[in-house]
Amino acid sequence: MFKVRFSKTVEKYYSSLHDRKLVRDIDKCISQLENNPFSGKNIKKLKGDYKGYYRITTDGYRIIYRVEKDSMIISIVSIGPRGDVYK
Repeated sequence: MFKVRFSKTVEKYYSSLHDRKLVRDIDKCISQLENNPFSGKNIKKLKGDYKGYYRITTDGYRIIYRVEKDSMIISIVSIGPRGDVYK
């Protein structure tokens, strides 16, 4: 099982969310990642500037992360709406 870490920016953004449904959906995605961060219906390996990263989607939001296979750690580097998360 993988361990999930949030960047400081993500931690601050996540704690500021007030939409309970969105928080619950993000929590479900994170649980899914802990079990298997490489495959799932909403998981995609990214290209270009984000080569080496993955994304999972829920309700128009994206969670951008990278996986450290050796240490079994998932580092979540960004969470946000589709239009903002890649900036």
